[in-house]
Amino acid sequence: MKTDGLKEVVDAILDNCDISDLDMYNDLFENRTTIFEYILENYIHKKEGHCCCADKARYVARWVDKSLKDNKYYPLKETYRDYQNRGGNIGGITELDKVCYWCPESFDTTEQALQVIFEIMRGKKNE
Repeated sequence: MKTDGLKEVVDAILDNCDISDLDMYNDLFENRTTIFEYILENYIHKKEGHCCCADKARYVARWVDKSLKDNKYYPLKETYRDYQNRGGNIGGITELDKVCYWCPESFDTTEQALQVIFEIMRGKKNE
């Protein structure tokens, strides 16, 4: 099966899609969190190393999913104090102003994460 034509059609469609149209992406990907986790884990592993890449990918994928549902972007950096104030359990952690270990270095916002996800899905970004 020749796929060159199909890739050109898909690229043409996606080139005309506005990344800020979060409603469209919300409807487009039913099992998106799993797909996003997979893409993000590989990307974060290559950019930041293996340490905690699964935790970081899961964290980002959940916030990206929330962005799509709420139709707005969110920051991806939070301190242990912020997490605790949202009701999270930090156990014995005493460095409350330190950024949580599950926050990635590669992205500051869900907008940046979405851009990378869609570039990878389109084959435009080398993971």
